Amino acid sequence: MLSQAQQGTYVAPSRQTLAQFVSEWLPAARVTVRESTWASYRANLTLHVLPQLGHLQLRELSASQLNALYGELLENGRRDGSGGLSPRTVQLCHVTVHRVLKDAVRWGRLSRNVSDNADAPRVRRPEIRAWDASELRRFLGHVRDDRLSGLYTLAATAGMRRGELLGLRWSDVDFDAGRVRVRQSLVVTNYRPHFSEPKTQRSRRSIALDGGTVAALKAHRARQLEERLAWGASWTDSGVCL
Repeated sequence: MLSQAQQGTYVAPSRQTLAQFVSEWLPAARVTVRESTWASYRANLTLHVLPQLGHLQLRELSASQLNALYGELLENGRRDGSGGLSPRTVQLCHVTVHRVLKDAVRWGRLSRNVSDNADAPRVRRPEIRAWDASELRRFLGHVRDDRLSGLYTLAATAGMRRGELLGLRWSDVDFDAGRVRVRQSLVVTNYRPHFSEPKTQRSRRSIALDGGTVAALKAHRARQLEERLAWGASWTDSGVCL
């Protein structure tokens, strides 16, 4: 104890439980991450972690208990009793627990993060088969007259994420320069869609468009203006392109 006190790592004994600490941690964490990330933290903790381990004191928590939790979630984690959670979901639970305990150490509630020694399940990345050029041309030809043809063309040529495509505004499209700027994204939090800034600074970028994509966006813009006239006062202008 004297050695820990001299090194600044001594933590006074506390009977605070994991559930009690999480109730303190969640409001503090909310201002540090995106709303969708915070909602994921809360869901992972309240649905999967706290029902099993919430009654334990922070200082009693061990890596073996976390491993047992992960195994149980993989076998019987579904709330409807139909089986286990996916390895990816359990891995996200581990990521959440690690963040909680990391802050517990930083706040002086624990001397070490036991989740460092826990074993999260491995997630196998599924093999993705992308369309080749002829398949993509066939698809774009098939949807040429579709109302969302502009969306499909932009998705095929700009390399934008789904949320970025759905959050793109006309104010971010420069037809003369043939470029679009990624400045916001459409995300879903608690089953409700809302617009959010890009997750990282690198995601805020400008993308050059080919002539065919610019033409597709112009056609979509003209179609959207026609729909706006048809709807009249009932039209809600969100500013988004698609």
